[in-house]
Amino acid sequence: MSSTMPPPLPSPAHYAPPRRPGWWQRHWKWAVPLLFLAMLAFAGGFVYLLLSMIGKGMRDNDAYRIALERARADQHVIAALGKPIQQKGFPSGRIVADTFAELRIPISGSRAKGAIYIEAHTHTGVWKFATLAVTPEGSDTPIDLLPSLPPQRRTTPDEAEKARARNADDNF
Repeated sequence: MSSTMPPPLPSPAHYAPPRRPGWWQRHWKWAVPLLFLAMLAFAGGFVYLLLSMIGKGMRDNDAYRIALERARADQHVIAALGKPIQQKGFPSGRIVADTFAELRIPISGSRAKGAIYIEAHTHTGVWKFATLAVTPEGSDTPIDLLPSLPPQRRTTPDEAEKARARNADDNF
């Protein structure tokens, strides 16, 4: 009888335990959606920041402030929208080098919403409005704010700061 020898056992140098999968291979199913949501949140935050900065630039304009103050003081606007009248949402339009303004300002009162439409230009610090009207939501008839509005001069930085503080107090 001849005996055959079994094959030799592998030496420890040739034997390697199975490799554990890497982090990405183990977690990619939740990491990919999370990365997508993080990028989406970052992009949304960037757009909101950009719109906020543009809106602040418009709100700091004298034509914007004059129009909002005039709408808050007009009895026809108060009757249509209710009191208090506040700016809601983002203004839209354009301002060219503080010499021309074409804006739409969304506003609301206690009873209704509306928008102020402005077209104005300034020369030597005096704003002259070609259009200044409030259109209540659901109405085709604008409330014209021009007949009783004389040309308005630009405010100084100190006056602008006082107006901002006054508007901030009105919102609380």
